[in-house]
Amino acid sequence: IRISEIPEQITASVTQILTNGEKRLSLRLSDNGYLHLLAYISYSVYRIQQGFTIENAGTSDAELSMEPEFAVAEYLMRQLRHNFSLPIIESETEYLTIFLTGVRMWPASRRDLTTKRDFDIHQITLSIIKIVGDNLGVDFGDDSKLPTELGTHIQPTIGRLRAGIPIENPLLKDFQTNYEKIYHACENGCASLSEMYELPSFPATEIGFITIYFVMALDRKAKLDRRISAIIVCPTGIGSSRLLAENLKKEYPDLDIRGTMSAFDINPEKLAAQNIDLIVSTVKLDTSYRWIRVSPILAKQDRMLLNSKIK
Repeated sequence: IRISEIPEQITASVTQILTNGEKRLSLRLSDNGYLHLLAYISYSVYRIQQGFTIENAGTSDAELSMEPEFAVAEYLMRQLRHNFSLPIIESETEYLTIFLTGVRMWPASRRDLTTKRDFDIHQITLSIIKIVGDNLGVDFGDDSKLPTELGTHIQPTIGRLRAGIPIENPLLKDFQTNYEKIYHACENGCASLSEMYELPSFPATEIGFITIYFVMALDRKAKLDRRISAIIVCPTGIGSSRLLAENLKKEYPDLDIRGTMSAFDINPEKLAAQNIDLIVSTVKLDTSYRWIRVSPILAKQDRMLLNSKIK
């Protein structure tokens, strides 16, 4: 399809988006580059509206997302989705990024943006986790989710920082007010990252998003700290206890099962020293320690009793 065959409404809106983008993102497109980009984006919008989308760019998202061109592509795709009510299609953003790498769009004063830089996202993520943890007096070392989730967010953040592209954060004020201490810890962490890796300063909107990941991590940690620890007891310590353990794990994933033992080996002092909160037994016990008797198959009535005991 030729550019002349694309509806004028599409090309007019794309022209406005590119014009606004040049001003807001401090881009400097050549006349040739501007026309090529106008044609590519207009055609892409028309193609997507017709139900034809690109499946996969064939390039690792991690490779692209740290580049400043990816940040520009993200910005343009947000404007296009808003103007044309387009769906979110990650592969389209990736292809636009690849197209932008071939378009000269940075002024001479920002020539460093065209230079490839090696960033170790895992190391950067671990660095900010360590700094924020030190500021809060919290060890996040046992949280396996935080490095993965935060790392995925940090990748495109680097591209936005390098390109100086703003991002909106409607929850910023809420996080600055309700999680002030965590926000300031993240602010310190981001400032240290900028210095260590020669990155531009993190704006408040980016710090706000990073704060979210630490709020969720602290919430996970609080839930772990509140978990009830239990020991399973049966006449011999084997057999029925294994069945009960499996059923408990299935029905009560937040219950911290520390192991199994024989009814003859119960020692209240040792259990207290191990911070065991509850004995879950398949037989009646003669002990002053907190315990509950249930069936190994964990029938409905057993679950009701256990729910009450846990509360």
